[in-house]
Amino acid sequence: MASFSGDIRPPMKIVASEWNRLPESGDFGGRELRREHPELVTIVATSGDPRDIDTVEDLVEAQQAIDDTAMVTELIGRSPMGRFTVAVRDERGTPIVLENHPLLFDGTPMPTLYWLCGARESLLIGRLESSGGVDRAEAEIGLDVIAEAHDRYRAKRDEQLAGVDAKHLPSGGVGGTRVGVKCLHAHYAWWLAGGQDPVGQWVADHLHEVEDH
Repeated sequence: MASFSGDIRPPMKIVASEWNRLPESGDFGGRELRREHPELVTIVATSGDPRDIDTVEDLVEAQQAIDDTAMVTELIGRSPMGRFTVAVRDERGTPIVLENHPLLFDGTPMPTLYWLCGARESLLIGRLESSGGVDRAEAEIGLDVIAEAHDRYRAKRDEQLAGVDAKHLPSGGVGGTRVGVKCLHAHYAWWLAGGQDPVGQWVADHLHEVEDH
């Protein structure tokens, strides 16, 4: 069976010697075989998207995913290494924030649930960081309040890992951070996606300081 980022899904390849174990009716296919005889199953780590296309609507959704992948590849300079959806777009439909699956295609943990890929937004926040923004945000917000945000972020990411069988899982809070602020980009991405992130709010309140006038 194929495993996509730790999620076991079709397709399933069954050797001819085991065909006699398959049900003769119904539409369960090999699911019952896997459930009743787990000792026969070999899991194969697989890259790509296991999307099942049965309807025109499925096809439209798949095409949008292909277009999004092309745009994200151009924005970040390489192909995405895991599954994602676009959480925030600009008025032209260009991705600004991605919501990543917590495991990459090869099973590597991906702690950054919300990832800022918008070119202008990334540039401005880079300027804010280089001007001491990380230390300022920590001092003005307080580590206790930031710790609560990390807990909310971790809980939301862990919801996606329920039932996932993987040797290594992502940990930490926003962007994998355990204490304080590591990356303003990750906090702002979560805030743009509707997250309750005081650091992201702080960034939004101070971006005007580094904008071109």
